[in-house]
Amino acid sequence: MTQLPGVYEAKCLGFDSATEARVLIPQVFGTEPVPAAFIAPAPEEGARGFVSFISGQAEYPVWLGTVGRK
Repeated sequence: MTQLPGVYEAKCLGFDSATEARVLIPQVFGTEPVPAAFIAPAPEEGARGFVSFISGQAEYPVWLGTVGRK
């Protein structure tokens, strides 16, 4: 199993639920959007930010925060 330590650039595309955003993480998944959990505040649609993975596992991305502007 590939470990994903560190922090990766991401873009929020929208939301799957009240606690899950649909994000692009190009360094890991290319152009395939994936669901990511987030801790308040929720990212805005179109926001750029950073994602990390719980225990380095690709199945558990977490939006860490937004940076800059859309």
